[in-house]
Amino acid sequence: ESKGFEFSLSGRITENLSTHTSYTYLTKGDNSSDTKVYQNMPKNDLALWLKYKITSGPLEKMEIGTSYKYVSKRDVTYRGMYLSDDYVLPEYSVAGLFIEYPFKIQKSSFDLKLNVDNVFNK
Repeated sequence: ESKGFEFSLSGRITENLSTHTSYTYLTKGDNSSDTKVYQNMPKNDLALWLKYKITSGPLEKMEIGTSYKYVSKRDVTYRGMYLSDDYVLPEYSVAGLFIEYPFKIQKSSFDLKLNVDNVFNK
């Protein structure tokens, strides 16, 4: 059995600036007779993004943004069995950038999006 909570918040800060934030905190059950192991389950998981929509000029309608993801360390399992405290996947953080541009071809609408993940190569 796992316990924890999840929080998510999305919205517009201004007419052109929007954001999304989510956070999850989980713990495994503390019952020692519970043999079920949650594979690759981080205790903390955080995601943030911020997006700005350009509303005038030659880049009108283009959206630019940034993202951030943090995942805490996770236990490693082998075929569903917990190995030991020595086998963990380390925590990591990833930052990203993106550009998005909507366009139309005849009556169909499309979004062209370019993502650059792991901007800081960490």
